[in-house]
Amino acid sequence: MSKQIFRAAQQGKLDELDQTPDAVLHATDPAGNTALHVAAMARQENFAKTLCKRRPLLLMKENNEGNTPLHCALKSAHGENLFLSIMGVFLGQVRDPEEGRRGLRANKNGESLLYLATDRELSNSVELLLEKGVVAPDSVGPNGWTALHAAVFRKNTEIAEKLLIKKPELNRMGDASGNTPLHYAVAYGDIEMVRMIIDKNDDDTYLSNEDGHSALHVAAGLGNTRVVKLLVDRSPGCVMLKDKKGRNALHVAVAADRRNVVMHMLTHPQFDGLTRDRDDVGNTPLHLAAINRLQMMVFFFVIFGNETDMSPMNDEGLTPRDIISPDRPPWLSLLFPFRFNLDILIPFRRLLATSGGKHGPCLYHLTKLLNEEGETAMVPGDANKTGSNSGKPEDDRKYHGKSGGKEDDRNIQGKRLNRFSNGLLLVATLIVTVTFAAIITMPGGYESGGSNIDGGTAVLAKRDSFKVFVILDTLAFIYALRGAAQIIWTGGSEVSINVLVGQGLVLQALTWMLLAFASGAYAVLTPHCEPVAFAVVALVIFFFCLYPLGWVLYFRAMFRGRWLKMLINYFFKKFTN
Repeated sequence: MSKQIFRAAQQGKLDELDQTPDAVLHATDPAGNTALHVAAMARQENFAKTLCKRRPLLLMKENNEGNTPLHCALKSAHGENLFLSIMGVFLGQVRDPEEGRRGLRANKNGESLLYLATDRELSNSVELLLEKGVVAPDSVGPNGWTALHAAVFRKNTEIAEKLLIKKPELNRMGDASGNTPLHYAVAYGDIEMVRMIIDKNDDDTYLSNEDGHSALHVAAGLGNTRVVKLLVDRSPGCVMLKDKKGRNALHVAVAADRRNVVMHMLTHPQFDGLTRDRDDVGNTPLHLAAINRLQMMVFFFVIFGNETDMSPMNDEGLTPRDIISPDRPPWLSLLFPFRFNLDILIPFRRLLATSGGKHGPCLYHLTKLLNEEGETAMVPGDANKTGSNSGKPEDDRKYHGKSGGKEDDRNIQGKRLNRFSNGLLLVATLIVTVTFAAIITMPGGYESGGSNIDGGTAVLAKRDSFKVFVILDTLAFIYALRGAAQIIWTGGSEVSINVLVGQGLVLQALTWMLLAFASGAYAVLTPHCEPVAFAVVALVIFFFCLYPLGWVLYFRAMFRGRWLKMLINYFFKKFTN
């Protein structure tokens, strides 16, 4: 192509077009573009329309990327008017839609004219192409996308509806990964698009991609509760679908730590039975919560999962209680008592243990149980050994070095731990006593005077240093009280019901002392130091509201928790629906 005709097409100079021979108009540049391609990309509507009428075959001429001038018009910004103009010329030249389809193929990227028009949200162009039928509605674009995939991606419900009216089968066509337009609509959280697609055909909710994920799996994994509710309301049977790993939607939500979806599924009857479903390796959703150490998830199953089996075994014979990793060390809970994590209130293992969760029959836990009871650990094959020395101290020495050595070590460690915990409890008690007394016996004393309104308040209440003292004293009191409570709670994991009841009473007594501390501080700090008084009360109330969450499992152990679960479920549904 000569520079003269290239510039004429780019600038829309019709006078130079009239002086150019037809043979020159078919010439191309190094990219394979003709003068009509250049005019289309430059949005020179008059030049392009005139050239189309003069040489209509140029409309089907492809450049090196497989783009015709019509493709270039759609790709250019604000090129819809140009596309409609030259498309009208093209339609006047073809005799039937089949001839048009042969001349208007997709480019080398797989982009058809319908796909490009949809991707750029050119509603009039889409309507024209669908009406004339020169482009197949189910033609596949990049990554296996159809025009409907592009409409869903752009969240254009109007174009998507036009496509489905013309070709209803589009909603069942998956891309290269098997994802249908409904999968993408769910992934984008476009509730209107999801509703429009399933209005056309409810059965689309049962379609799965290459991983076996249905639309419900996608919604659950991304935490979109509204879409989950819509899908289940329209197609209740989709809750039973499983992916290629044998996992249902609840498995996926737990693995992705989508607490809102898990809570919704546990509190609505449409999802009953999902908690007991097992995947291909025998794991229930509760197993996945334990594997990923999602303690709040475990708490949800304990409180809201009325149909949950707390001791299911997977294919390896492991229950969720077997899988749970060791608890956080006690010193971490003492340092961070306000962290929003349930394991500072209740040890992770006990969360399942007091709710009926049991260990599985695997050898590891049986051996560990024998060790905890002070008996000799056995390894596979010991029972089959022959000889008169079987079971004698000589055999024990082969595994422990000397007779009874391991049991002696356990006794020594137990005594050390007992002394340490007693000393720590004593220190915590002293701190609680001193800090409680300090808030009542204020530094500097109190104002005197029977009729004076300031009588009985702290003398130093207006000083900043005194305010800092009060806040620090409050924190020290709460930390020490939390430490004492942790020691008392940890002291009895496998005890009788009488000890458990006594343990609960002591914990309640500590809570009442906490409230007494707040009331005493408020009494001596007002009216001169009301902000600090309110701060003290707020800290105490915060701890008071956080700590009794641990009582839930205590009451479940005493009363089997049925009435308590029903009460919690009632209030949760009342305030969330």
